[in-house]
Order: sequence, then C-alpha cells, then structure tokens
Amino acid sequence: MAPSTRSDSRIRFGQFDVDLAQQKLLHRGITVRLESHPFQVLSALLEHPGEIVTREALRHRLWPNGTYVDFEEGLNTAVKKLRFALQDSADNPRFVETIPRRGYRFIAPTGTSAPPVEIVSPPPVPQSLPAPAVPHRSRVVPWLVAAAALTILAAAVIRYRPPRPVAHEPALQNLRFTKLTDNGKVEDAVISPDGRYLAYLHGDGRGWDQLDGWEGGKSSLRLRQVATRSEVQILVKDADLYPGLSFSPDGNYIYFLRNADQDQMVRDLYQIATLGGSERKLIHDIDTAVAFSPDGRQFVYQRSLQRQMLIEVRMANADGTSDHLLTTLPDGGTPLGCAWSPDGKSIAASHFHFGRPPDFHIDVISLNHPQPALLFSSTSAIGRPRWLPDGSALLFVLQDANRRGQIWSISYPGGKAHQITNDASNYDLPFDTTPDTRSLVAMEISLVSSLEVASSSDPSRSREFSAGDLPILNVLPLPDDRIVMLRGGDRELWSMKSDGSSLRFLGLHELVWPARCGPYLVFAARDSVTRVNLDGSAAKILATGWSPVCSPDARFIYYAELTNPRWKIRRIPIDGGPLTDIAENPGESIPGLLSISPDGKWLAFPFDQYGPTPVMQIAIVSSAGGASPRFLHPPGSLDAGPRWSFDGKSLQYLIDRDGASNLWEQSVNSGAARQITRFSSGKIFDFQWSLDGKQLYLCRGTISADAVLIQNP
Repeated sequence: MAPSTRSDSRIRFGQFDVDLAQQKLLHRGITVRLESHPFQVLSALLEHPGEIVTREALRHRLWPNGTYVDFEEGLNTAVKKLRFALQDSADNPRFVETIPRRGYRFIAPTGTSAPPVEIVSPPPVPQSLPAPAVPHRSRVVPWLVAAAALTILAAAVIRYRPPRPVAHEPALQNLRFTKLTDNGKVEDAVISPDGRYLAYLHGDGRGWDQLDGWEGGKSSLRLRQVATRSEVQILVKDADLYPGLSFSPDGNYIYFLRNADQDQMVRDLYQIATLGGSERKLIHDIDTAVAFSPDGRQFVYQRSLQRQMLIEVRMANADGTSDHLLTTLPDGGTPLGCAWSPDGKSIAASHFHFGRPPDFHIDVISLNHPQPALLFSSTSAIGRPRWLPDGSALLFVLQDANRRGQIWSISYPGGKAHQITNDASNYDLPFDTTPDTRSLVAMEISLVSSLEVASSSDPSRSREFSAGDLPILNVLPLPDDRIVMLRGGDRELWSMKSDGSSLRFLGLHELVWPARCGPYLVFAARDSVTRVNLDGSAAKILATGWSPVCSPDARFIYYAELTNPRWKIRRIPIDGGPLTDIAENPGESIPGLLSISPDGKWLAFPFDQYGPTPVMQIAIVSSAGGASPRFLHPPGSLDAGPRWSFDGKSLQYLIDRDGASNLWEQSVNSGAARQITRFSSGKIFDFQWSLDGKQLYLCRGTISADAVLIQNP
C-alpha cells in the first residue's frame, strides 16, 4: 500500500497527539515513549484512517529489505506495544482494530492538532493492571538514596567565583553534552561552585542491584578538573564511602558520607579540604547530602526514622554544631535530598513516602512556618532538587514510565513541570548544578544483561542463551516448556520457548520477582500482589505487598507487607480471601526474596538488622506461623535471594565481591556457606534452576555509570 498523500504532520485523536515529522506521541501534552516499529505501525494506520492496512504492507514498511525472518512475532509485538502506549484493548478497541487474517484498521476520528504545547505535568505510569482495592503501603527503597553520580577532579587550588545572580533555566535546543568519565564506576559526584571541578566517588568492587542501587564494596573520593581531565585521589579506597557529596559554597571543602563506627547501616558526615588532608567528623546519623544556606553558614539534611515512619529535616552550622530538628515529613520512606532557596527563606525536600500513590514528593518548608507544603508529586521517582538562582523553579531528575531518568524543572510556587532534556540517556536520580545553573552534571547509567545457561556439573562455565536489545533482569522456567523473563528498565513480562524461539511480549510491565503458582504466575506489580494466567492474561490484584511466593500445592500465596511500624509475612488464598498473619520481621526491612521450602513447611527471607554487624541476616519461619524464627548469617549482604535448594537442606543467594557476582549456598542446619560459581567479573541480576535441576539460568551482564556535563551557554 502506498503512503497517503495526507500532508498533516500533526494529528489528534482522543487525548493523543502525534507529530509524524518528529516521530512523537503525546498524551495530554506528555511525551509517551514509543519505539520505532510501534510508531511506524501507528504512522501507517494514521496515513489511512478507516482503511485496512494489511500485515504484508506493514511488513514492507517495518522491514523493507526483507531481512527479518520472524515477521509474525515481530509485528505482533509491535502492535502490542502500540496498544499498550495508547491504553487500548484488542478485545474492545478504541483506536486499533484487528481484522483477522488481514491486518489492522484505525477506527477513531482524527483531526489536525496544534503544535505541541509546553509539558506541564510529569509523565504518567501506564497502567496495564487494575488499581489496587486495598490501601497502598510501599516498601523502603534504599536504591533511591544510594544512587551514584557524576564527576570531575583537580590538581590545583579551587578559587571561588561568585555566580551571576540571574535565572537561567536550561534551554533544550542550546544544551551541550560532554562525557567526563569513562571508567563506568561513578557512584556520586558534585560540581564545584565555579564549574571547574567535580568531586566524585569511584567504586571499587561495589555491586549494583536493580532496586537497591550501589551497595557493598569500597570507594575512593576523587577530584577531576573539567578542562584538562587531570585527576587526584583525595581519600583512598577502603574508605567505606556512600553517595551524598557536597561542595561548600566557597569551594574550599567537600562534605561526604561514610559508615559510622561499628554500624554499617548508619552514615556519618565528614568534611575534608578540597585538595585533601585530614577528614573531620561533623554529624552522626545522616541519610542525604547536605544543602547549604545562601551565605554558607548553615546546611540542611534529612534523616530517616524507619521505625517511626518519619523523615526528619534537620539544620546545623557549617561546622556541624547546633544540629537541630526543623520539621518532620510524615509517612517517611526514603529521604532523597534538600535544597535551600536563594533568598534563604525556604527548604525544598525531595522524598519517597508511604501511603497511596503518588509516592514521590517535593515539599517546600518555610523557615518561618516549618510545616511542609506539597509542591509536586509523582508516581515516578524524583531525585534531589536544585533551585534556579532567582528561586522561580527547581531542577531535578524525574524517571518516566520506562524508568528512564531525564532532567525536569518545576515552577515555584506554581508547581508546573517542564521537561529539560529528552535524549536517549538514562540519568540517575542524584545530579548537581553550579549556582547559576549554567553547568549541570548527571550520571548516565548503562545496563546490559543477557540470559546465560550453565550445567549443574560446571555452573561457572555459562554460555549466552538469549540476548536482545532489552536487558534481562529476572528469569523463571515454566512447566509448559517456556521461560518467562522480565526485560528492560520497565521490567516488561516476556516469554519464549526453552529452545530460545518464539519470543513474545505478554503486555505487562512494572513487575518484580515472578513466581509459579499452579496455572498462574504471581508477582509484585507496583507493590501489589498480582496473579495472572501463564500467558499474562486476566490480571487480578489480591493484596498490597512485596515478594509473593506460592505454596507447593498452589493454594496460598505468602508475601511481605509493611504494616506500621514493621514488616509482616502474610498469607492469602490463591483466589483471594481473608489474610492470615504468619510472622513479624525480626529486623527493620526485608530487602530481598521471600522463599518457601519444597515441602511447604518453611519460609526464608533476608532482613536488615540495624546496629552492630552482621548487617543482613536470613530468617527461617514456619509457614503455619507461631514458631520462633531461626537465623542464618550469610558471609555478606545478599544481592538476590535466598531461594531453597531442591532438597530443602540449604538456601542459595547471590553476593557481590571484588567486582563480581557469584552464587552461594548455605546449609540451614550447620550454617556453613560455600561458593557455587566462581566468576571473576560481571553482575548477576537473578538466577533460577531448570525444573529438572540440570541447568542453571543466570541473568548476567554489567552495570556502568559515568559522569556527563550538561552545559547551558
């Protein structure tokens, strides 16, 4: 079919606008991310509204050279993704109608749209699942605090030059992007007030988890000069540093976080001269980078009180004295950072909170009346904010529906959001700016993960089994000779045959930790325990919770839920019904998998125990409830797991050490742990054994992060 001669490049239908020239799809003015092939399908349908566009015509349009051999699956996947973006249904279509055995037809009225207006709200998270009918309680997400970032360092004295006191919001068409590092190990970074240097954390053997960010291992604090790229190391490795860097307003000092003595779950604030020297401890128990007052005499920071479900916003002098409480943020989950307004009158505080969505807030706190007032909220993750120099807006990183971080602004006090960057990069939540906002530094994250398989006799000799353009983060073999996977930053549900053929997108996203349950799959979808058929259809939300697992007889689902003030293990029938409390978490949070033994009698889960080491333990409780828990002490923090072995005598989990992930096994009786795989590099995101126990599936790859300088001339 030849393309239509229709000249309109902007087309409107329903609440959507399409810019064919720029290949953009917008919903209520918000850009909806749509890959090339689904967009080409949409373009072909819009060029011939009301007409049948055959599958053969679409094949020629999408694969003009005839090189794509599995055309049927490729086109089906493209149409599914298009319907997903349009929030459309194949059974009851509003836009795209399927003509059996022939093709597709666009059935909605269309018209010419005006040029896209300025974006005024954050990108919504598409919902492919019904909304929870139970109160939403979300888990703590430490990966938001632990994000990693951007860098620059130096070998010369930093001379402070006062910024130009003018508002200067970055303009998309004028931005210049420069990659500042290429080591892939940047964990956090800040730019000096004059824009000449960047202090950053360089990770050495630290692991990264898809939910919890950078963890374990050691770091060094480095300084890089932007112009010459020369670099010095201020603090050597083994310093046990954590993200949370700040420059003093005069550029003479760097403030950083490190583990508190004898307590690996608490951070202390230190100060060190920019060119190095002796560090000085200022504050005990701090969870974010500090943000300075305009005169540089005070700073503000956040502290999480998890047991009370509160976040404290605190103030102190620049030397750490006179530390006192300013206000508290209720329903406290994860503090994400503060910014002090240029006029010195207000504090902007970004945080994740418990309660009904939206989960991420930016509150503004007046120093005269320190009662938090909501400025902006989103179901997508928000980073630490930075003020424009005239106080008219805040800059921050916001994740879109596909977990792709981009830089946005929010007007003050109006609260209107506006997207600044729209490139292919994925920026982590922490980012920094010079006071005049002419130089921004962000951390670009790259994740690569393919599915590998190894034999049980030699699990360290794995071979690539399935790759593709989306990273594979979770894997689950099914009894029907299929494998389901979670792929991409949006954790989409895909399936394929056990021989690697027939790769299909099942139309669901935002999922975590799928598990088998008889004729169903269960998983956590935006903190909701959800059940679907094995083909991904008929989604049903059963409860609000985390990390569901099925009993061997497929009658019950066990899951973790945060109930004020502690996590509990609960049980619900597979078809829904009354909840039963099984056990209470003996520690603080549950940062990993809940797993059930092969005989269905025992549940195992990791928990954080704040205070002296060990940092993380594994609890084993009766699935019937009532009995006192047993405890295992793994030889490190778990990166994934635990899962029960086939014989039920041990637990298996992943640990990151010396820059590599490996699978470990620990006996539930003797407590002895042994290493199963011996990889010297690479990150394992998930593991599963085949149903016969003869093969080990590994989601294995790399995660890298480098600093990018974004300049606004």
